[in-house]
Amino acid sequence: MPGLLDSMWEQNPDLAAQYAGHFTNPNHYQDHLREILLAERWGGGSPRTVVETGVSYGISSDRILTTLDEIGVPGHGILYSIDPSPPAGIFEVSHPRWSKVQKLSVDALGEIYERTGPWDVFLHDSDHEVWCQTFEYEVAWHFVRGGGLIMSDDITWGTPPHRAWEIFCSRHGLTYVMAGHCAVARKPMGEPGSPTTRADRGFIDAVIGHAKVLAGQAEIAYRPEGL
Repeated sequence: MPGLLDSMWEQNPDLAAQYAGHFTNPNHYQDHLREILLAERWGGGSPRTVVETGVSYGISSDRILTTLDEIGVPGHGILYSIDPSPPAGIFEVSHPRWSKVQKLSVDALGEIYERTGPWDVFLHDSDHEVWCQTFEYEVAWHFVRGGGLIMSDDITWGTPPHRAWEIFCSRHGLTYVMAGHCAVARKPMGEPGSPTTRADRGFIDAVIGHAKVLAGQAEIAYRPEGL
């Protein structure tokens, strides 16, 4: 099956020239996604549900979908991509493993979890301000299964950096490695989010509500009132 980007260029050739400059950065973490997902496969955990926030020009979506096709386990490997305003033409491309959600993550994450249950991989690459990063990380902590991956691009965002990722990892005792400029942490087995975790609306609403509280506290701490 052709890659997502190949399909996009074929279906809308004008996009190729418009977005060409966004695929030449040698530090793009997206080139590491194949190795990360294949390592999950050979470790005995074929990714069933991958969730990413922020699609932009579709580079990470392409790498993830191509690798899920390569793994090729029937019934496994669906990518849920969340972006409230993707560039023109991106969400017009179809792929059997791709579910596109054109909403803010604050509205979309709970809906996806209610449909899928625990996730195997979560990737943040949307709004990098302190509120959104903190919110998404804390939601992922509860919605990713024990043993799954929580990943984030741009963990040094802000002037000065707001350190949302470092604070999140410290809160939950996580260590991480860097893949390009993307941080990758593995959620310990036995933590909330195991395959038997509740997926009812009450649980989901509690997770979303708690994440909003922590995000609000992080925003206040980073930008004290009056500054």
